[in-house]
Amino acid sequence: MKDDFELSPLAEERLRRIEAPSLEERERLKETQWLESLLASYFTKQISTDELWKELKERNKAWMVKEAQERMVDSLSLGGGEDDFSSSCKAILAIETLRKGGDYPSLEQTLNEVEHIRKSYKEGKEKAYQELKREMESQVRLLAQQALSKGMKVDVETSVEANIKASPRWKSFTSQHEKEHSQRFEQCIAKLERML
Repeated sequence: MKDDFELSPLAEERLRRIEAPSLEERERLKETQWLESLLASYFTKQISTDELWKELKERNKAWMVKEAQERMVDSLSLGGGEDDFSSSCKAILAIETLRKGGDYPSLEQTLNEVEHIRKSYKEGKEKAYQELKREMESQVRLLAQQALSKGMKVDVETSVEANIKASPRWKSFTSQHEKEHSQRFEQCIAKLERML
């Protein structure tokens, strides 16, 4: 049995053809890692929008500006938190001022469209939930009174919430609502990506 590992002639040939990364490739990799670190600092709120802008301006590389904006757009979500959404929008717009031939007003308008879709999504979902809650509360209260007369206690609030979430009507609404708003959201995100 051999102790040494032998490569096939084909594998040896492939290894000979592999070249070390060029100086340019190594530099690009280093800059990409720097950008990832910078964006991570921004997303974790270790640096402000102004600091992010200054760092990118100092590097003054078009591909970095584009990459940073693309990553910010990727961070936008339909149901995400307001602070994260606002932070990403601010960064996208700030970075836009670094782009040669950028279109700040159109980008801002599209981000406002995205914000409107998010608001409509959240408000529509909350309104439907509250309507179902009003309907189910009266039913659950009636059942709770009947249970109480038999010596049993019912947690009305928890029961109402569980009934709403199990309701075919709620499931149908949320499915349709999600689908409709997700399509509109994705169209706006695609529009944003084309603008970068």
